[in-house]
Amino acid sequence: MAGWPAKWVCVVWACLVSVTRAFCPTVCNCDDTVPSARCVGVGINVVPILFNPGLRRLNLAHNIISSVAQALVFFDRLEELDLSHNVLTSLGVSNLEAQSQLQELRLAHNNLTHLKPGAFKGLASLTLLDLSHNGMPDLPAGVLADMPLLTVLLLAHNKLHSLTQNTFRGLRSLHVLDLCDNYFRHVPSAALGHLQTLKSLHLCRNRLTRLDVDTFNTEGLTSLSLDTNNIDHIADTAFHRVQRLQKLNLSDNLLRDVPVTALASLAMLDSLILSKNNFTALGEGAFRSLSRLVTLEVSRCPRLAALHPAALDGCVSLQSLTVSHNPYIQHLPVRLLSALPRLHTLDLRANSLRSVSEASMPWGSLARLDLRDNPLVCNCSIRWLAALLRASNTSLAAPDLQCAAPEKLKGLYLSRYCSRPLCSPSASSLNSHEVPQYRFTPFCSIPRLKNPLEFQRNYTIYSRLTGRTELWCEENVERQCPIMDVDSRRCKVRQEEFEFASQGQIIVVVVVVVVAIIIIIIIITDNDKRRGLSPSELLCLDQVQVVVGIVIVTVSTVLLVALSVLLCRYKRRHQRDKLGRGWPPGPLAPWPPDEHSAPTRHIMADEYVYHTYSSVRKIPVTKCWIQGSVVGGVGCPPPPPTPPVDFASVLAAARQPAVNIPFST
Repeated sequence: MAGWPAKWVCVVWACLVSVTRAFCPTVCNCDDTVPSARCVGVGINVVPILFNPGLRRLNLAHNIISSVAQALVFFDRLEELDLSHNVLTSLGVSNLEAQSQLQELRLAHNNLTHLKPGAFKGLASLTLLDLSHNGMPDLPAGVLADMPLLTVLLLAHNKLHSLTQNTFRGLRSLHVLDLCDNYFRHVPSAALGHLQTLKSLHLCRNRLTRLDVDTFNTEGLTSLSLDTNNIDHIADTAFHRVQRLQKLNLSDNLLRDVPVTALASLAMLDSLILSKNNFTALGEGAFRSLSRLVTLEVSRCPRLAALHPAALDGCVSLQSLTVSHNPYIQHLPVRLLSALPRLHTLDLRANSLRSVSEASMPWGSLARLDLRDNPLVCNCSIRWLAALLRASNTSLAAPDLQCAAPEKLKGLYLSRYCSRPLCSPSASSLNSHEVPQYRFTPFCSIPRLKNPLEFQRNYTIYSRLTGRTELWCEENVERQCPIMDVDSRRCKVRQEEFEFASQGQIIVVVVVVVVAIIIIIIIITDNDKRRGLSPSELLCLDQVQVVVGIVIVTVSTVLLVALSVLLCRYKRRHQRDKLGRGWPPGPLAPWPPDEHSAPTRHIMADEYVYHTYSSVRKIPVTKCWIQGSVVGGVGCPPPPPTPPVDFASVLAAARQPAVNIPFST
């Protein structure tokens, strides 16, 4: 019997342990397999102490916890603790001493304005500490000395303006230090001298104004971010002691020239970002010592206007080049890219380039090219680019481009441009209305229209300076809408009008047929089937007729509503287009006056529309509308008394290799 008390004690202890391990607040999510607990944004103001004592992960973010005093002594196996987005004002001293296995501690977005020495005592295994967004004005010396294995320290978005020499003493394993969004006016070189293992340093968005001699003395540094400061001077030996640097970000500063001498000591640099500076030019050999450079970005420089042909000499390993959003760059030197045998990606977006030479491209290695948002002039000089964008068998990835000039081609996508007449003699004089040796190619943009003279009664030859011609007619509109046409939107609108009208006619026919069939069925049923039926059968028949009547009314209503919606859409589109959105074509082809009630056929053109007479050598530009046999409009003479157009002669003349067509306005 003596063993019974001990036995019962063991049983009771086992039950208590199981109950304790199973306890989890109703507002939290617990997982005993890891084990872990997650109480995010539930409004608790204290750390729950009845969790599983073996917790490895505890997330208490987005609450109103104000203190951790004596709250974590029961969780000595924690590896990850998240207390971010709370209202902590102090960590006290030795309140984290029991967390000897803790590896990640997140305390961002609190009110920790002051830390006492010993606040992190006991955290011998900690590797990540996040103290960002706390508003700390200083960091006392020795407060971080209890974390010898710390590798990542995040101190961004505080109010730090200086660091003492011993601030980071004891951090023998630190690799990443984030000091962005603070108030530093000078690089804290003295404090950084103890971080000989530091690999990545972030000093972005501070108030730095200059980099003096030997500013950085951490020889193992490989990544340095200095963007969004006020740096206007870099000493020649500022990077002399960080020769292992691989990534450097100097964007959004006040540099007026590329620091050629300072960059000369960075022989291992592979990524350089110099965007948003006050450069006026990239001079000869600006990056001559960066033979291992892989990525270079010089974008959004509001004063950059000149690129020396030898600016990139020496960058033999460069694979990605971004020179975009520089409003004063109007010319790309032919030799600029010739020294880049490995260039893979070229981004020239949103500059002021009006033309790009084919000889300037490194075709041997280029795989991606971006020239969007440049005011390209669509003339002979970019014929190669139009062919490239239209080709389907090329390995080069390049987004489509739009013409910015001349005005007649503005907004036209280059891949849809008919390129054969692109280098006609008129291409050099874009503002001229005289087109010597104009190549007349009526089938350039309508390859699907094999024999347009078979089904066209009245037609107008629609042409442009580029030699593109179209054949328009009221009939078979869907066969006259080439995708490559700059004015295809007009034809598309006209085609949609025909589709709406045809759909409305179909619906009307369907409604009439359905109603007629149902009426016939009702009449037959009423006359034939009522004869010789019993009263019960007559009652059943009446019920069937009621159901059929309901179905008839429902179907008719739905069809009529659909017809009404379709007609309203058609009318709304018709009125909108009548006000100038695509149809009619514009002021050169106005709608006829209201007194003309007969159907009118418009000439589809902006400036170059020809009403064909017997000769195709002199075709005046008209601003006319045609109604039947009456020609009206501004400056439109009555048609000459000539016989009808000989379609065969017109087509034969159109196939001639070149004719002289004087233009008149």
